[in-house]
Amino acid sequence: MSCLLLALALLAATPAGAAEDPFWMRDWTFGAVSGPPGPRALLARTGVRHLALRREGLTDPLGESCAAEVGYDDIRPRDRGAIARHFGPHWRFPAVLDTPGTVAGWVRCGDVNAVAVAFMRPGLGYRFFEDGLVIALR
Repeated sequence: MSCLLLALALLAATPAGAAEDPFWMRDWTFGAVSGPPGPRALLARTGVRHLALRREGLTDPLGESCAAEVGYDDIRPRDRGAIARHFGPHWRFPAVLDTPGTVAGWVRCGDVNAVAVAFMRPGLGYRFFEDGLVIALR
């Protein structure tokens, strides 16, 4: 009987709907950068090389970082056309975004669209930054 009570207590302590994090929720390292030469050079001089997407918060040395009100609900399956319509005409979107299973959207800090991202598979994503910069994420 006591084993049954212990098992029930453990089940009650497990958050409802607790699931494994999506493949894109992790630390990413910056790879190749495309876009206008001036902003690319400026980004290279900053030395910034990482973006962290975690359940407990966003760490983005290029812009917004937040913990308390980070939101990933906008990241969902989209093809390249839908991504371009969603984010607007500021970037040249790589053809690889047509890969089946691609997810993209805004990471939000409260009600602010903080970081535009797209992910094709574990180990391949993009961060869309100011001035038309597209940063590969590995």
